Amino acid sequence: RWLHRRRYPAGAKGILAEEAKKAVASIEDDTFVWVACEKEDVRSIRAFLKGRGHDKKQMYVAWYWEQPSA
Repeated sequence: RWLHRRRYPAGAKGILAEEAKKAVASIEDDTFVWVACEKEDVRSIRAFLKGRGHDKKQMYVAWYWEQPSA
């Protein structure tokens, strides 16, 4: 599933992570999950996967950028 930020208001935070969690919540436990996004969203998604007991071998979750400090 591809989520693109142009559908969301400028400056919106956490939307990608919440949409990803909704998508992951509906999959089977043995489904491979591949996530690449902003650092804070990755932390949130990774914690969600861990809390759901998703096998680490069945996921790749990495951050490719981080929002600059304000």
